[in-house]
Formats: sequence, structure tokens, C-alpha cells
Amino acid sequence: MSEAEAPSRLSRRLGLGGAVAVGLGAMLGTGVFASWTPALGFAGDQLLLALGVAAA
Repeated sequence: MSEAEAPSRLSRRLGLGGAVAVGLGAMLGTGVFASWTPALGFAGDQLLLALGVAAA
């Protein structure tokens, strides 16, 4: 039986590019869900069908 290797540690760092990516992802993700609110008012229970038709 061999000795278990010590687990490697990930470095905790966040550069400018990573910070920009996190910020953009948060803003775009929020915008997507916020834009669904009026669509839900119009489509009601058929929102998924309406999204499918719009995507086609």
C-alpha cells in the first residue's frame, strides 16, 4: 500500500479578467431573469412554450 499524497491546494487569487467576468456574468444573468417577468405576465402558464417558439 502506498502513502497517500497530500492534496494540492488551489491558489486563491482573482485577477482583473476574472473579476470582470464575474461582474458581467452577474449583470447578464440578472438581466435575463428580470426580462422574463413581463413575459410571464403576457404568456402566463405558457411561458416555456412561448420561449420555445421565440427560439425557433
